[in-house]
Amino acid sequence: MLEKLKETSFYKGTARLIRDMKPMTFTQKVDHLWSNYKEYLIVVIMVIAMIAVTITSITYQSQETLVSGMMVNIKIDQEGYNYLTTDYFAHLEGKEGKHRVDMDYATFDLTNVEDSEANYQQSMILIARVSGALLDYAIMDKTAMQMYVTKETFLDLREVFSEQELAALHEQKRLIYVREEESTEEVPVAIDITSIDFVQDNIDTKQNIYFAVSGSTPRPEMARYTWDYLHAWESEE
Repeated sequence: MLEKLKETSFYKGTARLIRDMKPMTFTQKVDHLWSNYKEYLIVVIMVIAMIAVTITSITYQSQETLVSGMMVNIKIDQEGYNYLTTDYFAHLEGKEGKHRVDMDYATFDLTNVEDSEANYQQSMILIARVSGALLDYAIMDKTAMQMYVTKETFLDLREVFSEQELAALHEQKRLIYVREEESTEEVPVAIDITSIDFVQDNIDTKQNIYFAVSGSTPRPEMARYTWDYLHAWESEE
């Protein structure tokens, strides 16, 4: 079998290539391969990338999502990001390889007309996450909040907060409401969290910052738990 392999043009060509490249430096080897075998290398790289993506996808899908959040137009420092990802994972007693805590980003500038296409593509990230029931909560600035609440993307907060809690937030003028179609009733869908310690310590607050629960969350209790977890930052400082 081995002798037959050695007689093939592939084996002979590979052996000749290795022999020719032996005296070259690493940089010269890379240049030689790229100059003479670019098309083959691109194919190999694409195949490797596809295999890696497939393996990652299979691993990702086999893991249970404990909670999924999204930052929309938010600049957060590393400590704050860690608090909502790796620290949160540990806090929820997640197991490596079995569970995960998701955090996505979408950034756009509605005042930049020239970038309208990019803004549209970015905004679709949130819409897709919500419509696909893949998102539990969102933290966003005023620009994003004003855009999305009109789409009724978020959950009625009366489903996850008590009447007393919402009354207190209303008294503090921190609730954002939308009006349901063909109704005079105003529904609370977002909360101004600009003043809480977590936001003040970790997030750029050039605009007010808001917290909302995804309208299609499969884990409303975890969105609510995240609200409590954000406030737990106060007791840890």
